[in-house]
Amino acid sequence: MKSIVINILLLLYTNLWANAINISLNDDKIDVLSKSEILVTDRIASINEVKDKGAFTNFLEKHINLGLSHEEALWIKFKLVNRSEKEIDYLLELDNPILEHITLYNYKNSTEAIHQGILHRYKGQKSILPYFDIHLEANKSQEYLMRIQSRTTTTQLSLQLIKKETYLNNDKNKQFNILLFIGVISGFFIYGLSIFVYTKNISYFYYALYLLSLSYQQLTYVGFLPIYSSESFITFDNGMSTIKGGISIILSALFSSNFLKVSNVKHLARTYKVFIVLTLILLSFSTPWFYHPEFMMITALAFIFFNEYAAIYMYRSGNKQARFFIVGWTFVMIGYTIFLLDIFGLFSVMYATPTLVLWATAVEALMLLLAFVDNVSILQQQRTELSNKLNMELQQRHDLIERQVKLRTQELQLSLKEKQTLYKELHHRVKNNLQIIISLLRLQQSEISDSNLHDSFAKLEGRIKAMAKTHEFLYQSDKIDKISMYDYLLTLCDDIEDTLGEDNLSYKLDIEVFLPFREALYVGLIVNEFIYNAFKYRYDHIKVEVVIEFCEVQNIFRLIMRDNGAGFHSENENRSSSLGLKLIRTLVENQLHGELNINSKINTEFIIEFRL
Repeated sequence: MKSIVINILLLLYTNLWANAINISLNDDKIDVLSKSEILVTDRIASINEVKDKGAFTNFLEKHINLGLSHEEALWIKFKLVNRSEKEIDYLLELDNPILEHITLYNYKNSTEAIHQGILHRYKGQKSILPYFDIHLEANKSQEYLMRIQSRTTTTQLSLQLIKKETYLNNDKNKQFNILLFIGVISGFFIYGLSIFVYTKNISYFYYALYLLSLSYQQLTYVGFLPIYSSESFITFDNGMSTIKGGISIILSALFSSNFLKVSNVKHLARTYKVFIVLTLILLSFSTPWFYHPEFMMITALAFIFFNEYAAIYMYRSGNKQARFFIVGWTFVMIGYTIFLLDIFGLFSVMYATPTLVLWATAVEALMLLLAFVDNVSILQQQRTELSNKLNMELQQRHDLIERQVKLRTQELQLSLKEKQTLYKELHHRVKNNLQIIISLLRLQQSEISDSNLHDSFAKLEGRIKAMAKTHEFLYQSDKIDKISMYDYLLTLCDDIEDTLGEDNLSYKLDIEVFLPFREALYVGLIVNEFIYNAFKYRYDHIKVEVVIEFCEVQNIFRLIMRDNGAGFHSENENRSSSLGLKLIRTLVENQLHGELNINSKINTEFIIEFRL
């Protein structure tokens, strides 16, 4: 009779609190949020202000999602009633593992506060979801007030009472699934890194780094990483959410652009670079004083859709290995879109499937891995086809060459001899023609009494002789491709000496160079002009002494010519503007494409350098 009266009184008491949550020992899991009252305030509001002035409203849903609410705090007021004759112990569980600050107050005694959340985990806690121990005496009630505030993540949660055994079993299953994910991703990571070491293909390296970055981000999001981390690392990691997202975008851009081979498609390559630069700019602004992860999330969403477009574009352009990339990236696009809608509070589904993005990541990694395998398979097939085609072509060419080699060998031997004979005959005829021209000049010269004009004819004769000598050497030599410059210049100087007289000219040669016909001709003309100029501008009645050095050093040909005549001083100004010097400059700069340096303070020295 006494217990019936107590229950009736307790029922009347609880009716005064419409949202009171009745608990019995048979309940394995009890929803709390749908029978609570909520209030959203700014994050600096105190509990006394909330109790005195807060206008709480009933909340009838099992899940609440406020989106990214950096400057707001969520307050939840609820009352628990134990209607049984025994004490009851439950865990009050929140199904969001990365909420930063969670505080549970005794409503009547606000000094009784317990802190939880990713930044206030219980010492030695090895479970994922935050929880509070709830103890209710028999036939007793207790009123609570909970404050939730998160700056770096979305404020969303479900709130339920759950038996400890059920909580631990659920946590064990969650951790098992996460460990399975870690095993799968680790396998993909090791495979990608191994292939990179073996093939040196940078795409595999970016793939491995991208997986590492994405996995690290997801393990934090599902609450697994904080279990095995120190408090200082958790605090540091919690402030790195934007930076982690930015690094994932950059690595994904590097991996995708390399794998899809977009370097030849300018608008795609340029857009990938724009995303990388934009991400770096956003990272530079990601500070504790300017914390707006929305910008990075929107950039990531835009990048994901662009990456899907780029893969489809490259596939339609003939890049067949992009097909698995498209499938894998579709999973990322769907998963991340749902994730963002959840983060911004527009659509709540992640609370029911918290590992959705985790497994979307695993499927993506698998598809990307299959894309690599498919790429290798396509390349192997192409290589096999190309090899077979090449072998067939080589065999056909080999048979054809074998049939023609014997014929061509005989023809070639005859042809070379014929060509050599023809070349020699050609140079011989040219030399004879030049000799005829020289004879004509001499006939004309004999009729000239003007000494200046007579000298001009003599110089012209010398120039033609220099050209004739090169042709003479070519038809007399066994080698028609190169001329011995020592033999050539020695003969040339002998001819000039015969013309000027031994009493007027002596020369010394130091030459170890062979030149082709064209360059030998230009050098002969230059030497001819130098000697005649030296003779023309010599000191009176002094014998001209000429030294010619010609060598090759590291593919640079250097021709040095010295005389003992008058330099380019004030008494001999005409020499610097003479036709002979102009001809030398023209031959050096325009024909040999070399440089001419003249030292003429006392005597005259020409230094000519050129390359073939």
